[in-house]
Amino acid sequence: MLTIKEIATQAGKSKTAVYNLVKKHNIPTFKKDGSSYIDDDGIALILAHFSIEQGETIKDILENEVIQEDFQVENVVENSHLIRLLESQLHEKDKTIQGLIQSNNALIQVVANQQTLNLVDKQAVVIPPKKSLFERIFKR
Repeated sequence: MLTIKEIATQAGKSKTAVYNLVKKHNIPTFKKDGSSYIDDDGIALILAHFSIEQGETIKDILENEVIQEDFQVENVVENSHLIRLLESQLHEKDKTIQGLIQSNNALIQVVANQQTLNLVDKQAVVIPPKKSLFERIFKR
């Protein structure tokens, strides 16, 4: 990520020209410490635009990108290893989540059975009807 000023210096253009291009093409910027930063994709777009203005052909630009991509091959190997590692961790977490879901369902069933038993026990306890005042006095 570079600031607009750094990109202007690199492209040999003014900050205003770079800023206008950023606004014209809606290139996303990020503010940090009062400076506007542009990500690598935006930088490539801006530099490609100014290169074409200076007479550099698309073929030249693409050849430069191919050379840059050769340096990125090493990163691809490292990234593929990282992706495999993350996929295995994700698979393990999926198994753990599935086990927790099964445990949770079993616990829900146990609670439901316990509530049913409690309800049956409450219905089994018969509370004798209250005696009227007359029955309590004369004990009938």
